[in-house]
Amino acid sequence: MDVFFGEFEQDWDLLFAAQPRASWFYGQGLDWAVPPQLNEAGKAGLKELRDRGLILAEIPPEIPVDHALGGLYFATDVPCGRSKTSIAWDGLTNSNWLLDREAGIAMVLFVQILLVDSDTKILWSKLEREVYAMLRKMKE
Repeated sequence: MDVFFGEFEQDWDLLFAAQPRASWFYGQGLDWAVPPQLNEAGKAGLKELRDRGLILAEIPPEIPVDHALGGLYFATDVPCGRSKTSIAWDGLTNSNWLLDREAGIAMVLFVQILLVDSDTKILWSKLEREVYAMLRKMKE
């Protein structure tokens, strides 16, 4: 018996067998979540949150950001490595996730610390830089 999955190991095998090559990640399964949704007023509100340092402190302010149904949407490549059309979340409790289908990367960092926490933002930035650096090395 597997220590991690225990009695559910067989169920996990069935679940993943039903998801050949994670079609929801690479295919059309998430296309609905990616198109930007904000009008100009929404973009101004998002910019205000960024200007106040409440979200995306690790992303240079000149990088345009929108919001899609799935999360924060990046229309251009980001210097840390994020591809254009990637989506991310930067939550109130410093919970972060990133989905970059172009690069084949999904990352999460969930913590429960209210309000902006600089240590968590530094950790997330380091994680992101290291993951993209490893990906670049693998492609060489």
